Amino acid sequence: MSAQTRAGGVRFLAGGSTLVELLVVIAIIGILIALLLPAIQAARASARRAQCKNNLRQFGVATQNYLEVNRLFPVGRQFIGRDSSGSTVRADAGYLSAHFQLLPYIEDGVLAKKLVIDRANNKVNLNSIQKTDVGLFHCPDDLDDRMTNSAHAGNQVGNARTNYKVSAGNKVTSGVANNGIFIDGENSSNSATTVIDRGGMKVSKIVDGLSKTAAFSEAMLGDGNPNTVSVPSDWFAMTVSGNLNTIAPKAVYDACNSAATPTGGKDASYSGRNWVYGNMIPTRYNHIMPPNSKSCYFSNSSPNGNGATTASSRHSGGVNLGMADSSVHFAADEIDLNIWHGLGSRDGRESVTFP
Repeated sequence: MSAQTRAGGVRFLAGGSTLVELLVVIAIIGILIALLLPAIQAARASARRAQCKNNLRQFGVATQNYLEVNRLFPVGRQFIGRDSSGSTVRADAGYLSAHFQLLPYIEDGVLAKKLVIDRANNKVNLNSIQKTDVGLFHCPDDLDDRMTNSAHAGNQVGNARTNYKVSAGNKVTSGVANNGIFIDGENSSNSATTVIDRGGMKVSKIVDGLSKTAAFSEAMLGDGNPNTVSVPSDWFAMTVSGNLNTIAPKAVYDACNSAATPTGGKDASYSGRNWVYGNMIPTRYNHIMPPNSKSCYFSNSSPNGNGATTASSRHSGGVNLGMADSSVHFAADEIDLNIWHGLGSRDGRESVTFP
């Protein structure tokens, strides 16, 4: 578009607008874009959080359907792979997650049937399923898999990941004594000849009520590097004395807060590394440390066992929390510690009102 000069030296565009007016319009457009971009980003973040919330709601509905069929909740860890004598755990042994048990109820029963069970030789082959990705198991705010370095065996490169975990209550023990919804399966020593142990929590045992007892939450994927300290995706070693079945969650909370920052590659960095196994690192958490804070394990144990494994997310300010009645709430990072602890237990008889 050509420009013309008139009296007074003011330059006009052919259409009659001055260059000054054009620059003002451009500046206004720039300001509007600057104002709109944060709003657009906030809207996208809200949409991702809503999708994550919907994922947890689907977990809840699947659990209700499982409960209707089996009259029990799924177990947090379903033992597989003990030999016929019951005394030796096979090299291919493991613990199937609640995620696996829920597959037929999230419209993925075909994948569940791919689990190869060799009952004649009492063996289970998990390779047929553990590398298969399930879209529902991912939070859209945390799709970046950082566990890609095969030099660190804990990354389990090639296995499918998950952001969602099931509650093991508010005790440090992850075994049969945990007071959450998803307890361990039957003790394998009591059923030595079975390939897969079964069991589960009855609804009648949820004394605190389904709407006031946590079932699911989310966790950021690990950073995949034991030499890089990341909070909240890593675990830190702590020291706690006392009976693991009775020690108060506040005592563990204090010990974890006091845990020193690990050095020399001693942190664990593999949260969510596979969805098939029902251990603490991949698929379970507990209600000891509040959302997005440190996770800790006993210095004489491992993160897969006893300790404090927190819920975490990339959402701003907290985590989504699925209850046993399939409702989903947002738990803020600053949630009252007593409320957080109370939400974890199924039978603590705490007076808990979700904020």
